[in-house]
Amino acid sequence: MRLNSDNEIYSSREVNAPLEMLYQTFANPLQLKKWWGPEGFTNTIHEFDLRPEGKWILTMHGPEKGNYENASVFKIVEPNKLIRWTRTSQPLFDMEVGFEKMSDSKSKISFRMIFNTVEECDKIKSFAVPKNEENFDRLERELINITRSATPFAQIYFHGTKADLKLGDLIEVGNNSNFGQRKNAKYIFLTATLDAAIWGAELAIGEGRGRIYLVEPTGPIEDDPDLTDKKFPGNPTKSYRSTQPFKIVGEVTNWQGHPPEQVKTMKDTLTKLKEQGINSLNDE
Repeated sequence: MRLNSDNEIYSSREVNAPLEMLYQTFANPLQLKKWWGPEGFTNTIHEFDLRPEGKWILTMHGPEKGNYENASVFKIVEPNKLIRWTRTSQPLFDMEVGFEKMSDSKSKISFRMIFNTVEECDKIKSFAVPKNEENFDRLERELINITRSATPFAQIYFHGTKADLKLGDLIEVGNNSNFGQRKNAKYIFLTATLDAAIWGAELAIGEGRGRIYLVEPTGPIEDDPDLTDKKFPGNPTKSYRSTQPFKIVGEVTNWQGHPPEQVKTMKDTLTKLKEQGINSLNDE
């Protein structure tokens, strides 16, 4: 631990994990909830919108008693480098989590807690310093579990739709597609990018509001050919399809849609393609 100034608390730990794996243990809320906080705490993450101005809302459950509500707004998100947020619940401070590559198999994580005044920092310093170390201990144990797992890392996936679903529901083939000619769907679709999921929610047929769910595939997935081979070689949108169900494990409730004129332009383009007999959204 070191103090860069009188109103900051800095802690760091070098861990045995590649930089990308370390970063994803924070960026994926399914992993983050397993290690975040001091020893004995568990977490319920209600919102986790990892982008500037996105919200992070969670409840930390104490090992003996008590629930601790936490609310923050992300300010800086630089993958594999830096995440910064501002707490909007007590105690108030800014938090920076830094990620640094040390070698191919080692990396470093750092916590920097930045307070408005020295007095506010002093109130929490004696508590925060050892608790940060406990947090790092939990992280190291989780990284060991990930490394030993048969599936070393669970990628986060999104599914955009207008369907009103709940945690634990399965998204399955056999229903009418949300897109195109609304044929009986032979595939279901997911993406690893929030932007692609936002388009899915905005372009889906229906009158309800768009929804974006966090989903876990229950079987193999493959590149969505409608968004890869046909248009974008290499799958830059990280769009996939499967014949096996997806399980809903969460919902992104605070996301920023595209400008209305951009959505209208996209819908007009899809309508013209449909009139020409070109099904630009795969609804096999």
